[in-house]
Amino acid sequence: MVDDPLPISGVERAEQGNAWPDATRKGCGWRAWAVLAAVLVLGGGAATAALAVRAGRGGALLRGPVGQAMLRLAADDLSAPGSDPMALHFTVVAGEPVQDIASRMAAIGLVRDADAFVLLAKVTGGDRLIQAGDHELATNMTAAEVLGALAVAQGTDVSVTLPEGLRAEEAADVLAAAGIVDRAAFLALIADPTTAAAGEFDTPAVVAARAGPSLEGYLYPDTYRFVPAAGAEAALSKLLATFAERVPADLDAGAKAVGLTDGHEAVILASIVQREGVLAAELPQIARVYLNRLAEPPYILNADPTLQYALGFQSDPLPGTWWKRPLYDTDKQVVSPYNTYQLPGLPPGPIASPGLAAIAAVLTPADGPWMYFVAGPACDGTHVFAVTYEEHLANVERYVAAGCGG
Repeated sequence: MVDDPLPISGVERAEQGNAWPDATRKGCGWRAWAVLAAVLVLGGGAATAALAVRAGRGGALLRGPVGQAMLRLAADDLSAPGSDPMALHFTVVAGEPVQDIASRMAAIGLVRDADAFVLLAKVTGGDRLIQAGDHELATNMTAAEVLGALAVAQGTDVSVTLPEGLRAEEAADVLAAAGIVDRAAFLALIADPTTAAAGEFDTPAVVAARAGPSLEGYLYPDTYRFVPAAGAEAALSKLLATFAERVPADLDAGAKAVGLTDGHEAVILASIVQREGVLAAELPQIARVYLNRLAEPPYILNADPTLQYALGFQSDPLPGTWWKRPLYDTDKQVVSPYNTYQLPGLPPGPIASPGLAAIAAVLTPADGPWMYFVAGPACDGTHVFAVTYEEHLANVERYVAAGCGG
């Protein structure tokens, strides 16, 4: 819980020199209330937030308070539709939209409401984890349990997708849910890979060069195939090997060319850029803003994702998140080496696993003098960038006027 009754205002956020997170992405009762909530929270211009669920859009809006509010309103439609534990065969076709999947499941009684299921998938990000293939579901499963089951396709091998920007605990949750690793053992190995049994684990050179023992940030995001119950050592070896295959071998040289000390610092900054950016096209500009801040006193990043990392898991509101939104003024007082509002320079380690686009953005940033960025008034996850503080304030005012939310 936080002490502040309300989030700090957009102008107060701007005064701290950072772009705070944008609100970004059978009864009909909850839909009507959801539309009303969107109107009240976001303003008339974004009143289509609830309807965007049906259209498969609005992800940026649903990631914020609006999505959490809509989940509460849809709670009944997310409960188990029945009590029968008997497994039912269900196949997801490659490339099938989540709305189509939900509609087919609703038609055979596996979920109570298709739109509510899509809402849950969008708010939690579970839509990115659904695997094509065969699944065993049951009517006594809640919508959340069904969504988790759809992340694991049946077969000789287990297919798992780790999206960009997951912290170690989130990756462990995905792999453990798929029956590939023991969560505690996997996290222990990430914290200190020297605990691995002799001959069971290999650390590529580009990973071994990092500072400190933790492997946070090096769990390369991709779609993998594992044998069932592969184990922590085998799973982690595959993730690290993929990092070494995809990331440039001259990571150190590239980092030094942009003013960083080594490749590890490049991964740290890329993890922040990954969490800040929504569109790949903007990542080089976001990287440039942070590199510019690191180049001038007081060297303060004011990066919200580092603050979210320091705060850790937030169980309230449900379903909980590792990335708290919105952030409050008191959150900036958290005592942590990852609090880049209080401490200069980069945090001591990565906060998530960046994808190749974020790493490339750090190594080849856009050329420009920008010092600030804030979510754009389109409320679609895009940002606007500014050189001066006055320009930044004007951008913030446009963002606040657009009513995009927290």
